[in-house]
Amino acid sequence: MTDFIIEGEIIELIPLNAAGIEERVIWNTTVIEWKTEESGMIKAQSVDENSYRLKKEREINSNKKFVDGIYTSLEIYTLNHQHIGFINCYPFSNECAMDNSVAIGIVIPDRKNRSRGYGTEALKLYAEYLFKSGIRELTLITRAENKAMQAVGEKCGFHKYMVLSDGRMILSKAERN
Repeated sequence: MTDFIIEGEIIELIPLNAAGIEERVIWNTTVIEWKTEESGMIKAQSVDENSYRLKKEREINSNKKFVDGIYTSLEIYTLNHQHIGFINCYPFSNECAMDNSVAIGIVIPDRKNRSRGYGTEALKLYAEYLFKSGIRELTLITRAENKAMQAVGEKCGFHKYMVLSDGRMILSKAERN
């Protein structure tokens, strides 16, 4: 499983490995602004560095992020091997969702790595991978005021679906048959 890679023109997606754990620790314990500004769903909370590191080591050792033949979390690296973020998916359903539907989250914590096309390419590549793996519908959930994330979704073929009462925007993309 360690040889898995999705390579694009400016980034590559790979499973988390030991070399990437320390950035993930920093992003989830020190550089946490992204938790509130990007997702709108996650409340910034204190995370213990050692506990988080152990959790990620266990995930790598157990291959926990490879579920039903699908990588549910991949790390985003530039082609010069700079670790800049991660992309993941999780089961998602609402009253209108198709079977085999997942929501996707993209995290690029450092602002200097944003607006460079990395997130757009990561979403495009990961969406293609998920559709090839049997997923039928993808959903992005972001704050309604997060126009940058909405633009990324629209560039990748997602369409605005609805605004929830809590101010989150849902964008959706269905598999083309």
